[in-house]
Amino acid sequence: MTYFGEYGSIIQCEILDDGYTFLINFNDYDSVDRIFLDQPHFFNEHPLSIRKCFKPYTVTLNHQIDHPLKEKTRNLQASIDRLTYSHESELIKLNKKIKEEIVVEEDRLTDKMKAYIRLERIQRDLKQDLITARQMNQQLKKQVEETVQRNERIVEEFENQLEKQRSINKSLQQSIANLGQIH
Repeated sequence: MTYFGEYGSIIQCEILDDGYTFLINFNDYDSVDRIFLDQPHFFNEHPLSIRKCFKPYTVTLNHQIDHPLKEKTRNLQASIDRLTYSHESELIKLNKKIKEEIVVEEDRLTDKMKAYIRLERIQRDLKQDLITARQMNQQLKKQVEETVQRNERIVEEFENQLEKQRSINKSLQQSIANLGQIH
């Protein structure tokens, strides 16, 4: 407001909903013309977009309207400018809202992607663990089979030795019985 105050007396300054558009009413139309003659304008090194906006049915004492058609034209232009500013303001709001929604959705999708990647890694690790467990199971199964076969051989060998021992014992008992009859 201070910047444009150098061009003349400001009656009113209104900030539109978008926070970037200002409507400034000057006491004199010449102030607006001087602003247009001094273009370009910058604020904090950012270029400013300047447009004229006439309030409808405004007639100052200093400026008499020459022709009713000019007044109607000016009023129509003012209405168009107001609608343009209003629509631009709404468009800026919608654009900002859409950008915010996009950021929220991107964050949500990023979180989902991270979760998906974590699950994919867990699944991959579980598959590897399953493969390892199956290999170990096969090895253990093989060891069990080998142990069962070894035990069967040991039992068979033990039974053979037991049978031999029984045979020896039986022969010894007969020998002892025969010796007992000889005496």
